[in-house]
Formats: sequence, structure tokens, C-alpha cells
Amino acid sequence: GGCWSFTAATDYWVMAGANEQLNNQTYTMECWIKTNALNQNGFWFEKGTVNTQYSFFQEGTNIVHRTNINGSSDSLYTASSLLNTSDWFHMVATYDGSTKRTYVDGVQRSSKSISGTISTNNNQVWIGRYGNGASYQYNGKLAKCNVYNRALTADEVETQFRLDRARFGK
Repeated sequence: GGCWSFTAATDYWVMAGANEQLNNQTYTMECWIKTNALNQNGFWFEKGTVNTQYSFFQEGTNIVHRTNINGSSDSLYTASSLLNTSDWFHMVATYDGSTKRTYVDGVQRSSKSISGTISTNNNQVWIGRYGNGASYQYNGKLAKCNVYNRALTADEVETQFRLDRARFGK
């Protein structure tokens, strides 16, 4: 059906080859999700090993956009009450060098100003679980997973949502 289906058991995907290109101080993580569980610990993306660069995931009843700044994890939380188990959702996390933002279906839902340097390494991008770990596998479906080495603007995020929303029933 044009998506990956994860069972929260051992399913995941590793994106090799783009590791150095994503070692910068701005980024965007984008995907369409259809969750099977509203209260889960399941990663959509992680660059690097556990909490060493940046990640985007469900944790309990929150949507979490985490960045390792100056060697410490910084999390931006958004309530997962925006989600349900019936529909697809367009999820985007951006960092432009000073502000982290989380978007759901093209609308900014949370933001946080931060300063410092993102930790970098040449580890891979993990999709469907946390980096190099054996847990936090996602329970649901993922489609159109993109990672950019720059922060998309709010207009670009809205355009991305509009481009694909009919495909995902929005």
C-alpha cells in the first residue's frame, strides 16, 4: 500500500549513505504516520545512536521532538491527543538553528527556542525504532519518510501536507 508497516517487535529500517550530509545545525524530519497505539514508545526517526543527535517519536501520550544540544537532550513535547488510530497524520519536526518546531497536518503545534550546537556523528538514520537500540520500535505505519539538511519553512510544510493529503485521506 505504499507504506511500511511496523509491529513494535523487531521491525525497523536503516537509512545508510546520508550520514555525513545530515551532520549539520539545521534539519527537518517529515513522515506520514498511522499509529496502532495512542500510548506507545515508538520512534519514527532517529539520527545517530540513542539521543546523540535528533529524533522524532511517540513517547507515552506525547509526540516528542528531541535534539542533543551541547551534549544534553532537549525535548519539545506535543500532546498526542491530536492523533487517533483511524487516520493518517502528516508529522514534521524542524530546527532552524534557534527554534525547534513540530507540525501536525501542516499546522505548527509547538515550538521552543534553544541555543547551542547539535552533537554530530556519522551514525545512521533509523526509521521505526531508536538508533542502534533494541526497543522503542514503532507500532503503526510510516510513509513518505524524508530527512532534510535544512529547516523547511512553515509555508513549505503546509505545501508538503497539501501535496499528499488526498493520498492519505485528508
